[in-house]
Amino acid sequence: MLGKVAFRNARRSAKDYGIYMVTVTIAFALIYAYNMLIYSDDIKELSSSMDSMTIAIIMVSAIVVLAVGWLVSYMTKFMLQKRSRELGTYMMLGISNRTIARMFLLEQVFMGVVAALCGILLGSFLYQILVSVIMNIFHSHYEIRLAFSVQALVLTGIYIALIYLFALFFTRRRLKKMKICDLLYAEKKNENTAIGKTRGHWILLIASAAVGFFGCFKLYEGFQNAEEEIGNALLIGTACLIVCLYGCYIFLSAFLSRLFLKKEKRKYKKDNMFLFRNLTAKMNTMSITLGTLAMLITLTLVASQVALLFNGFFESQAAISTGFDVLISANVEDEEKKDFDFSDYEAYLEENLGIQRKLKYSLYVSGNRTVWNWIEEHSSKLAVDWFDSDPVIAYSDYQALREIQGYEPVFLEKDSYLISSLGNISECIGSQKIPLEINGRRLSMQECRLENFAQNGINGYYYFLVVPDDVALGLAVEKKSLAVDTARETTEQDYENLDSIRSKTVKKIESIDENGEIYESEVLMRDAWIEVKGKTLNEKYSFFTVFSFALFYLSLIFSCVVATILVVQQLSEASRYKFRYRVLSNLGMTKSRMERLIFKQMVFYFGAPLILPVFLSAFITFCVNELCRMFVGMALFLPSVLGALCLFLLVYLLYFAAAYISYRKSVLE
Repeated sequence: MLGKVAFRNARRSAKDYGIYMVTVTIAFALIYAYNMLIYSDDIKELSSSMDSMTIAIIMVSAIVVLAVGWLVSYMTKFMLQKRSRELGTYMMLGISNRTIARMFLLEQVFMGVVAALCGILLGSFLYQILVSVIMNIFHSHYEIRLAFSVQALVLTGIYIALIYLFALFFTRRRLKKMKICDLLYAEKKNENTAIGKTRGHWILLIASAAVGFFGCFKLYEGFQNAEEEIGNALLIGTACLIVCLYGCYIFLSAFLSRLFLKKEKRKYKKDNMFLFRNLTAKMNTMSITLGTLAMLITLTLVASQVALLFNGFFESQAAISTGFDVLISANVEDEEKKDFDFSDYEAYLEENLGIQRKLKYSLYVSGNRTVWNWIEEHSSKLAVDWFDSDPVIAYSDYQALREIQGYEPVFLEKDSYLISSLGNISECIGSQKIPLEINGRRLSMQECRLENFAQNGINGYYYFLVVPDDVALGLAVEKKSLAVDTARETTEQDYENLDSIRSKTVKKIESIDENGEIYESEVLMRDAWIEVKGKTLNEKYSFFTVFSFALFYLSLIFSCVVATILVVQQLSEASRYKFRYRVLSNLGMTKSRMERLIFKQMVFYFGAPLILPVFLSAFITFCVNELCRMFVGMALFLPSVLGALCLFLLVYLLYFAAAYISYRKSVLE
């Protein structure tokens, strides 16, 4: 009998809270789909770097479990509050607290089982989509086929069990302690206001904002000096921003009420009084919840913005090293290494990949740091102390390298030089002309070109100079390099095979620890630096897949959790507001005007939690961008912020539309 009643009530609750059931189903589907990625052989075979995906997904899944657990706990408490009068009636009829608790928890279990089963079916479909996307990223062929993983199913079951055990444990304790009067009046109880009738809300609001500004300052300071202060700054800044979010949403309602009620003209204009009173009443009774939702929205936007930001960063870094199919470089500053032997590498490449074009060239050093000193003076962060002198490449070698990469020839004027640089150096130098003197010969600067020529330590670091051949031949040689354009595509295995050709020696190095004691360590030294396009691209694809997929997973779950809370809260008030809108109708308000009023009410209610997170997330992303600004500048910041905001709003507006349609139907029909 108890089971039948619980099943009937579960069906009714699933219908009443359909948005919640859809969200939980989507969450379980994503959890199962991502767990299947962990155990997928197809994914593991793509690249050795994909092994880190297991750790990333498990770490993110732990956060997802907490977020979904909070949603289930919140909704269980919410449903208990809305059905309290019914449960109180059961108690008046003589049913014990223990029996009522068992029945209510059994209802939640029924709903959870249905959501889990639907989630696993949907997750199997989502898994195929995720694998297809990943395979497309790696440019690998994939045929959709039925897939099932016992390990993924068990892991998903453990996560779901943890979510419901966490939520139902506290609900059971609450139900067993409740009295009849508590249940009968629980539906009328709102969230306790955090500040009561305290005066001076505007002062407290300003104080909360000040704490937020201080947190922003600490975050920016930490990311500016990432090597020294990022740990403490991140901790202090995050704590301050959390206090700011909760403080602002706690005090904002009272502040707006006072500001709004001061002006009679504004207060009584059209529908303002009705609209504003509904909004502030909701904010008063949901201030803590709104603060939590704002925090989740901030995390959602930051996660997706950082994912897009680092995707662009990985692409730019890969582009620096993938201009050549194979690039091998060796330091030859020692006299005995002046003629480095590339013959073994060439033999392997010719036999296994085919050589279309190749070039052996030298990287020289100018003997001074004229350009480096200029960069340090104007932007010290860009002046990386990698070479003792400005790196130089002869003009003829530069032209040959351009031909290998498919670039148009560049003419070098007499007694001139040019700089080949990455974006950050190019932005720094701009149209400036830096005079240069090499071996007593004065050269005027022709231009600073923005291009990718392996300026990652092989051909200089961030930049190199291009000078006439007769000038370059009189300079000391720093590196000998071999650039190859192969007939066939390179792979990770080609890198492994080329690596086996390299000479390796173990060198003992003495170092001094923090206590001043000398200790000895062994370092494996290689005689050449090898870059293979296939390996570099696979690493880039792996980093993007692991990093971005994990963050998008997190942001999608958070988006759904936030939107679900807002939708359910609004729809739960439909019966109460139905009477108010009926009164407005009796007073002569047309249906179309009431529909516009409902739309405004929804816009304000869904927009309130977005106000602070949009700006805070953009600022946090700006701080994170400082970590890679020296590589990519500010080019990726705005597209990342706008792209992530559009993705979030796509999900958010779907829930908004569902809430508006359901609410309008409940209130007006």
